[in-house]
Amino acid sequence: MSRLPTRALKTPLEIWKYFITDEILFSIMDSTNKFINSVKEKFSHDRDARPTDILEMQAFIGLLYYAGILKANHLNADDLWKTDGSGVEIFRLTMALFVDNCKNGYSLSKYVTVDERLEAYRGRCSFRQYIPPKPSRYGIKIFALADIKLMHVSNMEVYVGQQPERPLRVSNSPDIVVKRLCQHIYGSGRNLTIDNWFTSIDLVDALHKEKNYCHWYHKEK
Repeated sequence: MSRLPTRALKTPLEIWKYFITDEILFSIMDSTNKFINSVKEKFSHDRDARPTDILEMQAFIGLLYYAGILKANHLNADDLWKTDGSGVEIFRLTMALFVDNCKNGYSLSKYVTVDERLEAYRGRCSFRQYIPPKPSRYGIKIFALADIKLMHVSNMEVYVGQQPERPLRVSNSPDIVVKRLCQHIYGSGRNLTIDNWFTSIDLVDALHKEKNYCHWYHKEK
């Protein structure tokens, strides 16, 4: 087995920089500056719509972490999740860079699971979910493939509800979600556990037909 790139990392900052790379930061900065450029005519002073840079993006992310520590999850998500081409698609593509780092930085154990998680959030967001059984009840739903032993997330995606017709539209059906999240472990022989919400005849058939696909187990909620 090749040596994992994360084994040499020592400090929290080094680990963070592995997952949140300069490529990710530049992508966020570029998209932000495009949006700023599109609205700057609405401002009377240039200083009120100046371009951002990497240092400012890092400071902003730091503030988001701090807001999380203070449990200040009432932020406005309108701009982040716009449906005009500057929202969900850009977030999905940027998130993909982070997820790739999660896949490459850790080798999953023999046992994995796919499940949903509700990240607490009460701000304005068109696809914020209300799930009474969850501890937070309101939040952003995330589907994730994780290692059962160490709970490291290897793949994930945000549930954004029913999407309009567009090139990057994806299916939210449970069986498609499972197959999409597990695609990078095809043929690895890992043991997959899922609950009854994800279970379907189509999925079971697909798992059995795929040669050397991961083993499948069902669990009740």
